[in-house]
Amino acid sequence: MSDPSTVDLQAELAAAREELAASIAALKAQTSPGAIAARGKRAVTGFFTTPEGGVNVKRAAIVGGIVVGVVAIKLLRRR
Repeated sequence: MSDPSTVDLQAELAAAREELAASIAALKAQTSPGAIAARGKRAVTGFFTTPEGGVNVKRAAIVGGIVVGVVAIKLLRRR
């Protein structure tokens, strides 16, 4: 086995730098506020929709009931 030449090492180092820069750019894009908000929106809409694209009435009713219950408890505690 021969030792890698300086040119080979420089090329390998340049390739590693490019890969690192691409990874950093991808992480930056994934952690931007807009990307995080878009993922949250997809998660919420996915929770409330059926695979066919309609509203999942059962889940919407459950969440609605919870909201009404919390509001009712808060109103009753005010008195």
